[in-house]
Amino acid sequence: MPNRLIFGHDERVAKWTAKRIPGMEITDAFWPYTAIGVAADDGYPLAGFIYHRFRGFDVEISGSAQSPRWAQRGVIHALLHYPFEQMGCVRVTLLMAKRNKRARRLSKFLGFVEEGTHPMAYDGHYDACSYGLLRDVWRVGKFGLKQPVEMK
Repeated sequence: MPNRLIFGHDERVAKWTAKRIPGMEITDAFWPYTAIGVAADDGYPLAGFIYHRFRGFDVEISGSAQSPRWAQRGVIHALLHYPFEQMGCVRVTLLMAKRNKRARRLSKFLGFVEEGTHPMAYDGHYDACSYGLLRDVWRVGKFGLKQPVEMK
């Protein structure tokens, strides 16, 4: 069953997403941001992604999911198409808990490259890992522009 992308509800999606990420708060310092939600066909929320810390050429994505069902090919394509093709970024950055092995494995599967470990940078207690993905790498990768994607 295809999932739906939720646009235009930035504040609601960002709050839902941030609530599931330890230590993350949506404050004035977080602005500007855009948030995209992923819902099952029946409207049940599956995941949320916040695009923040935009620097003209790079944007950080923070995300959380309550079900792995969000990760469909068309959804992944759209979530990365937005920063690369609509925002014009040349790279995307992820920062996640080093102990979150599932998210780290997924990031590598999507083409992200681990760029470093940052002691206690996740929440003041746990280490964080940073990952980056370049637009040119994404475009020719398994979820990029060169791949056929069916969105329903």
